[in-house]
Amino acid sequence: MTSSTTVGEAATGLRLPKGACDSHVHVFGPPHLHPPIGDPTLDAPDAGLHRLLAMHAAHGFERGVLVQPSVYGGDHRALCHALSVAGPNYRGCAGAAALLTASDAELAVLHAAGVRGARFARPGLSTALGPGDTRRVLARLSELGWYAKVQPAAEGLAATLPLFARSTAQLVVDHMGRPDISRGLDDPSICALLDLVGRGDVWVLLSFAERLSVKGLPWDDVAPVARRLVELAPHRCLFGSDWPHIGWQGEVLAVEQLLNLLWLYAPEPALRQQILVENPAALVGFQI
Repeated sequence: MTSSTTVGEAATGLRLPKGACDSHVHVFGPPHLHPPIGDPTLDAPDAGLHRLLAMHAAHGFERGVLVQPSVYGGDHRALCHALSVAGPNYRGCAGAAALLTASDAELAVLHAAGVRGARFARPGLSTALGPGDTRRVLARLSELGWYAKVQPAAEGLAATLPLFARSTAQLVVDHMGRPDISRGLDDPSICALLDLVGRGDVWVLLSFAERLSVKGLPWDDVAPVARRLVELAPHRCLFGSDWPHIGWQGEVLAVEQLLNLLWLYAPEPALRQQILVENPAALVGFQI
């Protein structure tokens, strides 16, 4: 897949297709109702639902998937409230650790709120699970019909992927597996992910380019890896802005900059239709 489109050219005429979905965002607070119970550095008290909805409207997103922030641990009240306000064009992704102890009734409440998956935190966070607990949660996800979402460790996905690869739950890998972009397509994490993607066993989130990039703005050194993923499995790729970009310490970041990159990853409108509309609808049950 090749294209002469540059980041600058893409920025002049971005138009998202009807029903476009931002498949990975977080919402927080309000803090007086939902104070953080985890690491306060992972909190964003000014990143509430109304700010998210305004951002989505400004860029043309009509749908989204709200991912449970780790700062709330297993307390999903903020997520459920946000989903109730956002309405039927939004779905949720819970924190996986909560499924170890949640009752069937509690999970039914989450499902009714719009939750359709659970995210496994990267190693080092207080909500990260060991191998035995991970297997138990994966089995429960299979029973629920929810997907399993994997947040890669800082060193990439290769070391943790085998634990998830045999699950019967649908698997979504965040942040393109968090590969070492300086190694390109030879990075072990991207090799492991490409193997699974090529077999049709996994969904992959096209996100995190600003942090994966070695060169910095416009972060287009990530494009060869993302393009290869799109080439292998256009029907299994998703786009996520990762708003509000917790912990980002680089240049001022605008969602349009990340959408510019999507035009590089998927230069044809039909590909963007798949990534932004058809694929998230298939994963979380939106009507199209």
